[in-house]
Amino acid sequence: MSLVEASPWEVHVIGPQAGYGESIIVKTPQGHWGVIDSYNTTPGQLETNPTVLWLKERGVNRLKFLALTHPHADHYWGILDLFEAFEVEEYWRFGEQTPHLLWLLFEQAKPKAWQEHAEPDGGHLLQRLHTEVHGRVKRKQLVVRDVQLDNRVYTEAGTDSSSNFEIWGLAPSSGQRQRYADMLKSYFDFTGPYPVLKPLTVGQEQPDHNMISTAFLIRDGQSQIVLGGDVLKEGWHDCLQQSTQSSFTATVVKASHHGSTNGYCAKLWEKFSSSAKPKTVITPYIRSKLPRKEGVQHIASYSSQVYTTSIQAIVDPDLGPFRFQRSVLPRGSGRNLISEVLLKQAFKTSRRPSSDAYGCVSFLMSGNGPADSASYPAGELPVR
Repeated sequence: MSLVEASPWEVHVIGPQAGYGESIIVKTPQGHWGVIDSYNTTPGQLETNPTVLWLKERGVNRLKFLALTHPHADHYWGILDLFEAFEVEEYWRFGEQTPHLLWLLFEQAKPKAWQEHAEPDGGHLLQRLHTEVHGRVKRKQLVVRDVQLDNRVYTEAGTDSSSNFEIWGLAPSSGQRQRYADMLKSYFDFTGPYPVLKPLTVGQEQPDHNMISTAFLIRDGQSQIVLGGDVLKEGWHDCLQQSTQSSFTATVVKASHHGSTNGYCAKLWEKFSSSAKPKTVITPYIRSKLPRKEGVQHIASYSSQVYTTSIQAIVDPDLGPFRFQRSVLPRGSGRNLISEVLLKQAFKTSRRPSSDAYGCVSFLMSGNGPADSASYPAGELPVR
């Protein structure tokens, strides 16, 4: 058995070195593939989509599932590419109760007062995605699942005969879904035959699509991975208060909301690290200068290692001793050997993105709990 075959399931977090966008690739113990979010700097051009390139290099033609955590461009700008490049069996969507108002918000958010809250593409790609999904469902080519707190969206035989490999939703809660729906309704005038977007007033709550973000818990035996999406403090509070999950102890965590202080609530990281400190990945968001010192320090204090998908996007000058360091696997070093073999196989030299384009942090999992990891050419934050 080869070193790669010895690791029965995998999670790979990919993000642009420019510090905007993320994608997560999952390989299950039974050899199925899934993707959570996808970003492409030039949507519609498959040759620039790192998720497409990564999967095609491994001979993947079918996705068991494709998930979108929430309607922000740094998460959905590559989703349509995946529908074009692969056969998709299931689409997992954030649990929005009033999708027609969301499309209208993007469509009508043209006045200057709304521009800073609109998506870079005006939401056109998201509307095209909605049309694509609707058409495939109508033709019975796609199954759609809504993700919310405590619903199990996937299960298969695990690496241990005594347990299953499962993926659960950790967010949004029913309360978050209702608050988001009420927020959208507050922006519209319903007195006419059709809803019309009202002018944005001073002091009015601004659109925050992170309210509806999904998060996932992947479980296999003693291994648990938390993929936090962009869930905010209130969402995590609901999760800890309302979830029926017996444990939130994590082997690996993809930090929520780019490592911001608003991406966790009190006691959350204590729960993640209750048995042992997890390995953590932070995907930067350079437009808001995330992550910042306070958030990184908090996360690092509960983590054994902290990785980032982009070194150059860490711009907070106050990070000081928490400066991210490049952690590229040297040829033949033997360090994280399983990961080195996997990454070489996954990204052939002729096709992989250059070091200036994307970073990839990979975790090779088993049901026994430990995870091997590597970053290429992302960064690792020494925990001090």
